[in-house]
Amino acid sequence: MVTMHVILSTGTATQMAGEFAERCTATELRRARRRGWRIVNAVKLRRATGDLDHIILGRGGLIAIETKWIGAPSGADWVVRARVNKAVKQVSDTAAWLYAMFPNDVGAEARQNVVVLWGTGADGWGAPTEIDNVIVLQGRDLRAWLDARPTTLVTDTAIERVWKILIDTVDRRDANALETKRPGPMPIGGHIARLFGFAVATMLVMLLLAFLVTAV
Repeated sequence: MVTMHVILSTGTATQMAGEFAERCTATELRRARRRGWRIVNAVKLRRATGDLDHIILGRGGLIAIETKWIGAPSGADWVVRARVNKAVKQVSDTAAWLYAMFPNDVGAEARQNVVVLWGTGADGWGAPTEIDNVIVLQGRDLRAWLDARPTTLVTDTAIERVWKILIDTVDRRDANALETKRPGPMPIGGHIARLFGFAVATMLVMLLLAFLVTAV
């Protein structure tokens, strides 16, 4: 019970779930590199108040991505909707700073904000949906959505210019922000420890949400 109290009261469970969701999205995006997408993760833009979980650039556009883990139990649609609406506003506000950096190289049709959902609460989301000009989709649909993007939205010359400016001007939170090469494999012990910790945190979050839904 002490462990549960510490994890819940300090926000550790939410943080762990969020980090796991970002890793899931990053994994999907790495597989998209072979189709020409360039990726930068965990971006803190100068002058912007928030950060962007992922930015990807290619002929299919300049795309800002916010990732959310939704562990809401079945039937808690109001929890899902509230978190999605918050994420939509968050990515829209922060991405405005990103697009302002490239007024000439990336046209309005090439700019797209996306919210990627992971977790049990996202299972019933259905097909990709547009909310306030933001595409909201499940993580499993991300690569298919990227594959369907037109490939004539950004020229190769513009991609090179935007990429150089982007990597020169963002404040990266860590050395692994730029996805320019495939990272080395994590030791098996590390995978087991992370999965165990995440499973415990997820179970506790779901128990808490189930209690809240019942109380309401």
